[in-house]
Amino acid sequence: MVNQINIVNQTDLTPADKLIVFGLFLDWLTYENIFFLEPEIYFGKIFLILVYSFKLLFPFFFLIYAGFPKKESLNKARIGAYLIFFSFFILWGLLPTLVSGIFISWLKLLPVFVLFLATISFFEKKPKAFNIYAKCLILYVLISLCQYCLVYIFKTFDPIGEQILVGPYGLFGNVAGRRYIPSFEYPIIRLTGFWKEPSNASGSAYASFFLGLYLIKEGASKRWKYFTILCFVAGLLTLSNAGYLAIGTAFLFRYLLKFNMKERTKFFTSMFVFFLVGVLVWLSLFSRSYFANQGTEYELLLAMTGSTSNVSENYDPSAGRFELMEYALESTSRNLIGAGIQPTDANGLRAPANAPLFWFVMTGFLGLFFLIMMQITVFVSMKSIIKRSPNMLYIILAFIVVMMQQLIYGSWMDANFIILTAVVLVGIKINHGSSPKQILINKS
Repeated sequence: MVNQINIVNQTDLTPADKLIVFGLFLDWLTYENIFFLEPEIYFGKIFLILVYSFKLLFPFFFLIYAGFPKKESLNKARIGAYLIFFSFFILWGLLPTLVSGIFISWLKLLPVFVLFLATISFFEKKPKAFNIYAKCLILYVLISLCQYCLVYIFKTFDPIGEQILVGPYGLFGNVAGRRYIPSFEYPIIRLTGFWKEPSNASGSAYASFFLGLYLIKEGASKRWKYFTILCFVAGLLTLSNAGYLAIGTAFLFRYLLKFNMKERTKFFTSMFVFFLVGVLVWLSLFSRSYFANQGTEYELLLAMTGSTSNVSENYDPSAGRFELMEYALESTSRNLIGAGIQPTDANGLRAPANAPLFWFVMTGFLGLFFLIMMQITVFVSMKSIIKRSPNMLYIILAFIVVMMQQLIYGSWMDANFIILTAVVLVGIKINHGSSPKQILINKS
């Protein structure tokens, strides 16, 4: 009888691993898809209960499946520091909430924290599973691009009544973001898919572009190269100022993170990068104000920047953002601990819809400090993470895209942002070919 030795890689994915990845993607959907964001409106109270039950319970089930992060993981400076600041942020947020907030709103942070722990543990043990998760995001963006094409093919531009979805059963997606240009026969639609806002769609589309580049570096098949390009096109079609800022910042970080002595001689490359980033940042922050004051005969520029050629005396190119920023500063200066975590429309609250100022109003100066320190922890770790695993650069860029998009419109406390944060801190490194983590099985 001859003994044959088979080598089995312990990181190979089981059917249960793949199922949990799809569960993670579904959890991501509950924060991104309009049907899950407004479940009662579309499918009634029963669906509302199912959605919120899943958002509450899945992270705990995920943690049970993945196990608590290893002691070695928690001892890593970047993960340990992030967890400390995250814990302090949640604990501090309880104080103003007990004073003037709504306790149930504070409780919603706990599943997000648990999701973070479970994601760290799972992807450290099963790094290959992230490829499946990234592919799910990319395919979802491509579905939105198909919806966008169908809107124009069937010319279904105007929703019926108060509904913001078009097509049979609303399957062509959200077309609330429309630009009407006098010289254009049809309105210019901002790609939104099943997202609530084009801004959210832009963050996911540009992030998927970088995740596609990651998959290509990891040896994905040729079709993913085309999918990656289409994700970038989808991002452009959102015509989102937040998206311009996000992709511009990501390009800048791509250059800075790969910057070395040899590249210092590439003067023209540097000039091109900074010029491109400057244009994108200008488009995102200043273009509306400029065109409102100066006007332009190029109507397509108005559509791209969300500007208007018919400016009234009361026109606000910031769409009320500066007013809300002033409100955030004034309200928190009167109440240093914050208003407490609660819905933005509760008790006359007017919290801005961007991550840092939103939490500044809710949790005050100390809450904002902990939140900013969480993000600083990630940034100071980037160089070492890329040095250990060069392909992590593209996941980091996806993280930066979502971070910057939510800096304008978002919370930094949803699955989209938290999952990418956890993956960056883990620093996924996949050993292709032979792996030291293998077991030998003897067969007779």
